Amino acid sequence: MQVGADGEAPAFYQQYVQDICETVETNARNEFNYIFDTVQETSKFSTDVTNELSGSMNDLNDIIGDSDLFEDEQLRTNVLRESLPASLQELVGLDKIMERVPIAYQRAIFSMHLSSKFFYENGASADPLKFYSFMKHYDNK
Repeated sequence: MQVGADGEAPAFYQQYVQDICETVETNARNEFNYIFDTVQETSKFSTDVTNELSGSMNDLNDIIGDSDLFEDEQLRTNVLRESLPASLQELVGLDKIMERVPIAYQRAIFSMHLSSKFFYENGASADPLKFYSFMKHYDNK
C-alpha cells in the first residue's frame, strides 16, 4: 500500500478509504437523524439527547461484551462481515481477518456495532424485546 511514483495511491487503498468514509458518513447521518428527530419529538436539548444516546449505547455495549453472544460463531461471523470494510474482506478474506485480529478487538467491534446499530434503529430507550427482534435479523444471514 504505497503511493506509486506517479503520486497515485493503489486502487485497493482508494477503495478502502472510500469504504471507511462511507461507514463514518452513515454513522454520522444515523446519529444526526436520531438526535434531530428526538429533539423535535421531545423538545429536549440536543446535548441531553446525545448524552442519553451515548450512555445507552455504552451500557448495551458493556452488556453485549459481558454476554456469551460473541461465542456464537455464526452470529460473530455475520456481525463482523457486516461491520468490516468490504474491500478488506475481498482482499484478505473474512476468515484471515478473524485469524489476524486479536479476539479483544473482535469483541469490541462486535459489541459496538450491535449496540450502535440497535439504538440508531430503535432509540435510546428501546426495550429488551426489541433487542431480541433486532438480533433475529442476524440469524437469517
